[in-house]
Amino acid sequence: MDQIQSQHVTALERHFVFRVTPLSKFLALFLLVTLPFIGGFVGYQYGFTAGQQGASMRVVDDAIHSDPSRFRSNTLNVSFALPEGWTEVADLGSVAPPEGITDVTFAFTNAESCVIAAGKYPEDGYLIYRQVSFADSMTNATEDQYDGNWYVPYPSRITPEESEAQIGNPEFDVSNLRKPMEGEFRANGFQDGLGLILWNSTGGTVPESCNDDMNALLQSIASYYEPVTLDPSSVGRLAIGSARFAAMGSWTAKSLLLLTEPSGETRMISELPADLESVFIYDQKMYGALNTRGADDTVVSSAIYVVDPFAGTQQDVEGTRRDGVEIVSLYGQGDSLYTFEMASENEASCDSLRDYCTSDLYKTSLKTGTRELLAKDMKSGWITGVETATGAVYVVNGYGDAGCGWSKTRRILGSTEEMVDEFSGCSDDPGVKDRPNPFVVYSPNTFGFANVANGSTQYEAGDPYSEENSKYSYGFTFIR
Repeated sequence: MDQIQSQHVTALERHFVFRVTPLSKFLALFLLVTLPFIGGFVGYQYGFTAGQQGASMRVVDDAIHSDPSRFRSNTLNVSFALPEGWTEVADLGSVAPPEGITDVTFAFTNAESCVIAAGKYPEDGYLIYRQVSFADSMTNATEDQYDGNWYVPYPSRITPEESEAQIGNPEFDVSNLRKPMEGEFRANGFQDGLGLILWNSTGGTVPESCNDDMNALLQSIASYYEPVTLDPSSVGRLAIGSARFAAMGSWTAKSLLLLTEPSGETRMISELPADLESVFIYDQKMYGALNTRGADDTVVSSAIYVVDPFAGTQQDVEGTRRDGVEIVSLYGQGDSLYTFEMASENEASCDSLRDYCTSDLYKTSLKTGTRELLAKDMKSGWITGVETATGAVYVVNGYGDAGCGWSKTRRILGSTEEMVDEFSGCSDDPGVKDRPNPFVVYSPNTFGFANVANGSTQYEAGDPYSEENSKYSYGFTFIR
């Protein structure tokens, strides 16, 4: 029996600059229910990434990247112009970064003993270093903004309690102006602790000329993906996302990516429409909802969209393009896709969650191409499961924010519907942790990775939301 795999937008695509859509708000509730206890340290502790709000993927003239003077990285997915006087370090084993900096993938040095390297800042870095000032804020040619900080090591490692006690202490105030100090280093953050690190290999202060070179390098940065064509010899892990370099800018595209381990390299299989959502894989092809928006951000037409990563093609599924219709939700099971479709003129009368909208429920067979109307003028929602025996469809409405939320689950069969579950509360309320998740209790799916090998995608069990995997958006639901 064929399998469908559902790709949920995670990690990179949860960035605040993405458009808020009904699908993304339903996903927010999904994350609330499935991950109620995931949290993080306060921004004070993670000053390394302050101002580094996400990753910007822009279409850049290939002539920029073909310039032989530019350095290109498949691990950080950027290219940049190396300032004059800097040379690449051939033996990375000879590079001694500040304590705790790991995973150095490239490094450059100059005659002033300065080093610029790509590395990973430790999660407990706030116990090893303290931030003393902000670094210069730089903007590149596409108006992406790169911020950073200056740090110095503590005389010895401190405890979390000591770190918390520093909050509000004027002695540890962060300056807007640089304060050159012995042992200092500058960090400009990428996603998930990755970044460019500048330091003096002698342990002294960093000369201002080296800081100027770092600024010039940042100004020259452009997102870079080396293209790759999938074939039977391809091995890696699929992801949908954007460039990993953390910059404040517009997300103008999505890409289908191939990630390889242990090298950590990422290459681009193909660009995808920016509005493609709720992607499923069926028979090695990727299907999703594509709502095409006009200048006023309203949906002018929609279609089920198909991408064949092995053939290198993408297009509307024949017969699914609808003018003046928005696909509010898409779900796959067996060999069919189920969609809630709403007339665009109804959008003005809806709330942002589509709770007061009426939509029509359709089933589209991916084997025969037939399209069947299952229910008309039903309340919209997030489709979460289908009963094999009866064909009844389960739909969730709800919202989640700051660890609290609510949801209502309905069962739709023909023209009738019934409420089967209601929830309202917060993640720390008694019994919430053990409560059945409405997003999975009605679905036979399993969640894991989509690997590429032998010319096909293959399931691998795992937790894409776990800490070690958070830097990529490669979580897939395999629908049975």
